[in-house]
Amino acid sequence: LDCRILTVPPWQGTEFKAKAYFSKTDAGFSTYSANVDGGSITGSYSKNRLDNTVQASAQWNAIPVTYLVKHLKLPEVVKGTTTGEVNYSLDMDDPNTLQGKSDFEISPGQFSVEFLADEFGLKGNGDFTAGLPPTLDFERLTAQTKFERDLVETPIIKLVSPGIDIQATGRFIMRGDMEYEITVSLTPE
Repeated sequence: LDCRILTVPPWQGTEFKAKAYFSKTDAGFSTYSANVDGGSITGSYSKNRLDNTVQASAQWNAIPVTYLVKHLKLPEVVKGTTTGEVNYSLDMDDPNTLQGKSDFEISPGQFSVEFLADEFGLKGNGDFTAGLPPTLDFERLTAQTKFERDLVETPIIKLVSPGIDIQATGRFIMRGDMEYEITVSLTPE
């Protein structure tokens, strides 16, 4: 398959190319690639038509992180350019079968101060956000994730920004509780 322009909301790309296949038992793309806003994405997607299971992988380079955030139906609290990869499997009839892992970097970027304060229970905690802009710039955010069902483990998250570095490890349940150990390093002015 070759398409000059392809729109699959929330995705929009150009120069889409794929090797597609279809049989009684399987359908998918053995490979695909597209340009996305100055970056690129490649991968594979395989669906077993008999048991409705999916195996997928994707690698992306220098694409706007907004596409991934919208695809995952997450709050739009981070902006920037991302590079990374994901591999996962899923029974489309049972979301509790999701299994996979990802590794990605956003560099450079911005995150919402208000959202983070709210997520970590700091909203209304004195003047935590007083005097801060609505978004804070960072140089680099890197993360590794492992996910199974609705549990997402993050063995390492690192945020490097002017004046502050944050490292975290932990896990969270999608649309549920979070449990993280966070180390903050401040650079004296």
